[in-house]
Amino acid sequence: EVIRQLHLQNVIIIGHSMGGAAILEAAVAYPEPIIGFVGVDFFKMAGTAFPPEIQAQIPGILKNLHDDFPNASEAYARQALLTPETDAEITDRVVNDYRNADPIMGVGSIESVFSYWKRERELLQQLPFKLYLIQCDYFPTQEAPLQAYAKSGYEITHIHATSHYPMIEKPADFNR
Repeated sequence: EVIRQLHLQNVIIIGHSMGGAAILEAAVAYPEPIIGFVGVDFFKMAGTAFPPEIQAQIPGILKNLHDDFPNASEAYARQALLTPETDAEITDRVVNDYRNADPIMGVGSIESVFSYWKRERELLQQLPFKLYLIQCDYFPTQEAPLQAYAKSGYEITHIHATSHYPMIEKPADFNR
């Protein structure tokens, strides 16, 4: 809507994490003014369901989020987005943000992480331009799904970082 309202042209859209889903939706719905697409630490398992061992844990994760959002969201952040090697200041910042997020928004957002893969697969196949991805190496990017579903191609730039937040951990590398 911002692109439409401001009559923008030659737009490069950038989305970190779940923002990758938002820009994917926008790029497929309104591709004309968009000339570039950059996903940051997203599309790690593009259009692919979580492995069975994680799928088995999803109901419990969601129950915990509903029952005790601050502690469950902190556990999610520590387990899925941070590592023991992540700088303590960054860990504290991320954990604090997760604990203090609006529970209704937070639960819905985390729930969508587990179910978006089908929509993601569908949209990646419709994306009319190449995906440029900036990926951290704390969790490897599975390239086979990108090869299968990113019909217009993709290019990955890796940043050695310990967590999901390269713009915080390695700002100079990220900006370069």
